[in-house]
Amino acid sequence: MADAVSTAATADLLLPQLARSVSYLRGLVAEIGEDEFATQPAGAEVNTPWWVVGHVTLTLGSSVKICGGESPVPKSYGPLFGGGSAAVPADPDAAPGKADLMAVFDAAVDELTRVLPHADPERLAAARDTSFAPELPRQVDMLAFLIGPHFGIHAGQLTVWRRLTGRPPRF
Repeated sequence: MADAVSTAATADLLLPQLARSVSYLRGLVAEIGEDEFATQPAGAEVNTPWWVVGHVTLTLGSSVKICGGESPVPKSYGPLFGGGSAAVPADPDAAPGKADLMAVFDAAVDELTRVLPHADPERLAAARDTSFAPELPRQVDMLAFLIGPHFGIHAGQLTVWRRLTGRPPRF
């Protein structure tokens, strides 16, 4: 039997972290124009704002699923923003732009904020496939990782991109 998980305690811990991370990410990308969103700084192979926002959005959709909800993230985001995907779109004309990405990001945040407080505790305590991240054996462990460190890692990548493009730090 899996260790018990309190949905209320999980939501109380993770939702403020999510809100802070979302606010920070929005601040990092606010003044970045559509024309720069998917570009890499000269001579630097770093993840672009386009990829970071898309990737975080994809993982927010996964978080919604962990909580038992339906992800609002289009299935097409998997190949575009999943692990090992390219930091710049292969076909910029077919790729979602900043406004579209931010709209789906907001929808994923809203849905996660809605479903997390009502997640089934048994679902959260359930074992997960640990072929990726064996140190995260339960669904709730992966959820905490995605909302906490994973989100932060990618916000840090945005900070690097900003500095390489001559922008000031935000924190």
